[in-house]
Formats: sequence, structure tokens, C-alpha cells
Amino acid sequence: PEMVTIAVKKGGRIDIVADAWHLEQDCHYEWHLAFPLRTVDMTSLRATFNDSGTL
Repeated sequence: PEMVTIAVKKGGRIDIVADAWHLEQDCHYEWHLAFPLRTVDMTSLRATFNDSGTL
């Protein structure tokens, strides 16, 4: 979880960045999600990690 950053942005956008610091290659991932305006309540979004550390 400490290697994941989730940013809720204006305009119905979410940016997710994951960095696996212990790896030397293929260790940086980014996702950029966009929703049509007023279709998602961005103030109620939550990220939950399970015991193994996955979303």
C-alpha cells in the first residue's frame, strides 16, 4: 500500500501510480481513469487493501 498513490482530480478523473521499489525493471505503473461528469460521486471513493496488500 505504501507504494500506491491514488489522486482524485477535478473533472471526474482519477490517477493511480504504483511503484514497486524492490524491483529493478517493470516497476512503475500508471493508470488514468476518467468518468463522465456527475456520474460518479468522487467524494465517496475509497481504496481498500486486503491482507495481502492488493486492492
